[in-house]
Amino acid sequence: MLSYLYLFVSAMAASVGQVLFRKGALVPRVQEAQGPVDTAIAMLFNPTVIVGLVLYAFSTVLWLVGLSKLPLNAAYPFTALTFVFVMIASNLYLGEQIPVVRTIGIGLILGGLALCILVKG
Repeated sequence: MLSYLYLFVSAMAASVGQVLFRKGALVPRVQEAQGPVDTAIAMLFNPTVIVGLVLYAFSTVLWLVGLSKLPLNAAYPFTALTFVFVMIASNLYLGEQIPVVRTIGIGLILGGLALCILVKG
């Protein structure tokens, strides 16, 4: 059961990383960048993006620990949690709206994950 916790926290860390990437993309230096190289450089030196990258690395380590304990076909459905976590965090932290259809989609994702967890073997 601890393996599932690793996967859950991995999905959370990856999701927070995504929200931090978005937050970092909204700063004036990035918005004013000219071209993809200048944008990438501005992003890579942005502290918010750096924290997001650290969280992504942490997420990867937890993912690998989870994979060492569970079959890939049991672990991989947990990546779907990132859709749920990112939508919720983008609403709470970035003020982005979640349309009703996406809310229904979140419910379907959670239902599908529950089915995957309930299947033994």
